[in-house]
Amino acid sequence: MCKTEYRIKILGAQYAANPDFVAGQPETEEMHVRTMEMLSWLNADKPKVVLMAEPTNSHNPNAVMARAMGRKMGYVADEMLEVVHSLMPKGGKVLAEVCEVVVAPHGFFYVTVCEGGSTTTREVSKLVEVDWNCWTCDVPLLAQTETAAAEDEAQYVLDDYLLPKLTEVNVKDVSTYVEVWMRTSRHDVSIEAREACNRYIECLISADESEMRELAQGLIRHRASMCSRQANSERAGAWWTGLLASKELGVLWTRWQVKCDGRLWDGIRLIDSLLRNLPGELFQDLGDLGKFFSRLYYMKVPREALHSIVALLLLRAKTCEALGIAMCPLADGDYRQDGIVADLLQIPTTIERVVEFGKSQCVNPIQRQTIQLLCYWLRDDYEQSHSKEIEALGEEKKVKDKECVNITITRMTGNNAVYNENK
Repeated sequence: MCKTEYRIKILGAQYAANPDFVAGQPETEEMHVRTMEMLSWLNADKPKVVLMAEPTNSHNPNAVMARAMGRKMGYVADEMLEVVHSLMPKGGKVLAEVCEVVVAPHGFFYVTVCEGGSTTTREVSKLVEVDWNCWTCDVPLLAQTETAAAEDEAQYVLDDYLLPKLTEVNVKDVSTYVEVWMRTSRHDVSIEAREACNRYIECLISADESEMRELAQGLIRHRASMCSRQANSERAGAWWTGLLASKELGVLWTRWQVKCDGRLWDGIRLIDSLLRNLPGELFQDLGDLGKFFSRLYYMKVPREALHSIVALLLLRAKTCEALGIAMCPLADGDYRQDGIVADLLQIPTTIERVVEFGKSQCVNPIQRQTIQLLCYWLRDDYEQSHSKEIEALGEEKKVKDKECVNITITRMTGNNAVYNENK
């Protein structure tokens, strides 16, 4: 029985209906038509709406999106966010009913939610052989993609609303969400996806209606293809390429570069130190992503850990691309020292400080000459102590940095002396 019913406003329908719209650009008549078509459909069919937290939202980590039939419909208005979060168990979602729709170019709608109407997230099977807990925290995460959100929505509605009431619900609704789930879970190799597929098959295959049993046959074929050769090929090809080009990865990549201070070799070394903790020989499979994901499937990786691993793999692929190296496992001796580049560029600053000190504190030419010799010594000592790293940068970079130091010394000291290679 519903204790208290809340009326919640959902905004942003115009953006949900036009996902490619860029803020600041002029709106078109076609955009308005698509928005009103979506709201008209919502008003006519009044499907169940799922309210889902979106902690990876770049604008507001407390955002809650509204979804229906596998598509985003908008976001909960800010003034109702606190109420909605209080109705959600940790990691849970809330099922809502459409109660009013305003059909307009900038239209919105209202849903009602009953207190106590939400459910908790289903626990992962205890049959997991590997402890994946270390992969559920302290790892950079990719913002949830539309595909992942649609899968999450479909699984929630099937598990907590449609299948428990199989004799009461419409076959069309079950068919819609089964199709959404099969399409969006195609590349999900988590144990949750495997267990969900088994639950749906078991439930539908025992149904009285033949249409329901036919849906079970489709799920059986889907289960057989979840780790097929074709699926693994797609994961290593089109699916992976799409993730690399996604705007979600673009945001994560920018944040990662800031975290690493632009030092790509330091970044890839950090990523690999985490990936080496993967069980078995998974790190050695980095050069064959199809094989990598296939092994994750059979090792029953939980979805939360899978999200972390995929995010790290994508960051590694972007880093390898920026460095011009192959996406394959590296040995300890393969890593270069990109920190040397930043340090070399800091030498003029160090010399400048020494020279400024000499100008202010030294009163005779002998003292000034001593400061100049000290600058040369700093450079020579640096080059000798980092000879291997400097050599790895290539001759062109080496010459360029040396010229930079010489020019800076000459400018700071006012002396035209040139570094003597033969001294």
